[in-house]
Amino acid sequence: MIGDNDVAVLLGFLASAIGLAGFAGIVTSIDRRTVGATPEVITFRLNVLTLTALLSILLALLPIVVEALALAPTTLWPFVCMFNASVIASILIVVAIARRRMAGTDQGFSQTVFVSSVALGVAAVVAGLLGAGNFIPARGAYYLGQLFLLYQVFMLFYRMLLMADEASRVAQRGG
Repeated sequence: MIGDNDVAVLLGFLASAIGLAGFAGIVTSIDRRTVGATPEVITFRLNVLTLTALLSILLALLPIVVEALALAPTTLWPFVCMFNASVIASILIVVAIARRRMAGTDQGFSQTVFVSSVALGVAAVVAGLLGAGNFIPARGAYYLGQLFLLYQVFMLFYRMLLMADEASRVAQRGG
């Protein structure tokens, strides 16, 4: 059962994801070629940012839709936990495969950022699976997964802003 507080939290996740996705559109319009990042790296970051933002938006709406359609009336939170864990695991796999295909030292993320993101993602997947099995509170596990997705969106957005800032500095120097 979804309470009023749950709706507020889910709408907060939704608003955050939409806001970050919208600002990401602004960042993409800035010329980053002067930074030295390869088009492959820029495309990788933008694709992961877009995918994660869209999935975060959809997953923020999932419990509301599942309850409205009475798809899992008695097991709402475990049901959405399982779905959330599956989506996050899929994102981790897609990002790992895409990053492996990239050549060079700059593989879209630094090694530290990549490893820490994967570790947090695995923790979110494990929490989601534990929540789906009712070993931990499913609602909290679901929210933890949503927080991970927002962290990913924010981290990618921030890295794109840093890239845009560097491009601006290089352009001002005339180089």
